[in-house]
Amino acid sequence: MTQGLIDNDDYLYFLLKQCIQHKMNKHVMQLISIILKEKEFKSIKSKDLFLYVSELLESLNETVKACDIMKKLFDVYGQYDKMVQSKYLNLLTDINISEAIKL
Repeated sequence: MTQGLIDNDDYLYFLLKQCIQHKMNKHVMQLISIILKEKEFKSIKSKDLFLYVSELLESLNETVKACDIMKKLFDVYGQYDKMVQSKYLNLLTDINISEAIKL
């Protein structure tokens, strides 16, 4: 995959949707690893893509990985974005209730 395609969040979102639709979980995990390796959490443009990746991981029973992504988003956007706050706290509650209570 070229860097131009990796930089295109809409294209990555489309690829993830297609892989899910065709039940290609192996490719979903490969795409997710590429996204996590190549994308910057601080890019407001990529925030929606990371939210979607987190939801996918949660649906694939990868709750810890999903929570790690939401933690990084929470660190960047948490004080301003109520949706990021709620999704992070929801995942954190499933993993570590005492840490969630502290927040």
